[in-house]
Amino acid sequence: MSEPFIREAIITRAISDPKFRAALAADPELTLTKAGFEVTRDQLNAIVLARPAEWGNLTLDDIIVRIDTLAQKR
Repeated sequence: MSEPFIREAIITRAISDPKFRAALAADPELTLTKAGFEVTRDQLNAIVLARPAEWGNLTLDDIIVRIDTLAQKR
C-alpha cells in the first residue's frame, strides 16, 4: 500500500478489534468505507489477498510485509 499511515491504521484496528477483522474479511470495501478509510482498488486487493481473517495471530510488521509483498507482485 502506498499510504503507510492508512495501512498501519487499518492493520492496527484489525489486530485489536476482532469484529472489525471479521467484517474486513467478509466485506472489505464496505467495512473500510464505514470505518472512514479511503483506499484505492489496488490497496483493497492487497488487503483481500493478505487474508485479514488470519491477522489475529500476526504482528503489525508481519502483516505489513504480507501486504507489501502482495502489492509488489501486482
